[in-house]
Amino acid sequence: LIETRYVDKVDRNNLIENAINGILEDLDPHSIYLEKEYVTDVNNSMEGNFRGIGIESHMMHDTAIIIKVVEKSPAFNAGLRQFDKIIKINNNKVAGVKMQFDSIKHIIKSSKDIVNLEILQYSTKKALIKNIKIDDIPVHSADISYLLNDSVGFIQIKQFSANTYNEFMEAFEE
Repeated sequence: LIETRYVDKVDRNNLIENAINGILEDLDPHSIYLEKEYVTDVNNSMEGNFRGIGIESHMMHDTAIIIKVVEKSPAFNAGLRQFDKIIKINNNKVAGVKMQFDSIKHIIKSSKDIVNLEILQYSTKKALIKNIKIDDIPVHSADISYLLNDSVGFIQIKQFSANTYNEFMEAFEE
């Protein structure tokens, strides 16, 4: 009724989210509404992979800085490294424009097959343009394992996912 008869045009999804949040306000503090994108990200990390180029980044001041590059990922193969700065994505400037970090992440993930990045390399201070394939990136739970002595071993589990048990057992057997 609002969509067809209201005097101004309205965003249906926004109205629905506001209505859901209004209903949840009267419930206990543990009842919250999670947006679809957030749930998708959480589910992907729990499944042991995510769709992207294989970087973890963080917003520092007004620029996205690469914090981690997943080994053997498309970003790694393209030469991206820790502390490189993301300047442009698909020819749109994202550094120095006070863009929200979620927007930068969304631009990369919404690229179909390839994302074009201009980065400022930390090691050389040179700007480089890279076309990087969007792919499924595996997330490993048990990525470090070794023997401390003849009877004690160490297996690091950095997060839990659907693959954690199998990765743990493989590391244990090794």
